[in-house]
Amino acid sequence: MATRYFTRATFDLLKDLEENNNRTWFQENKHRYEEHVRDSSIRFITDFGPRLKKISEHFRAGRRLAISHLSGHPFFEGQASLQDHDRDPLSA
Repeated sequence: MATRYFTRATFDLLKDLEENNNRTWFQENKHRYEEHVRDSSIRFITDFGPRLKKISEHFRAGRRLAISHLSGHPFFEGQASLQDHDRDPLSA
């Protein structure tokens, strides 16, 4: 059976976020985001990386790249710099 990265809970959260797109709501629901969007996205990107490399050596996917793109989101303003490669900026 294929791995399910994104579930109904993922899309429920994204719908809720669309309706409540503010920092207060997000902080209250950050645990949902981390479990159903961030962690699932990182697993998907990490698992897809080897397949992507077979398509072209110019494509790259991996945890560090996923984190750098996700942490660029406005909700993560003020968190750890991406220059600190030894730390996951989303784990703070």
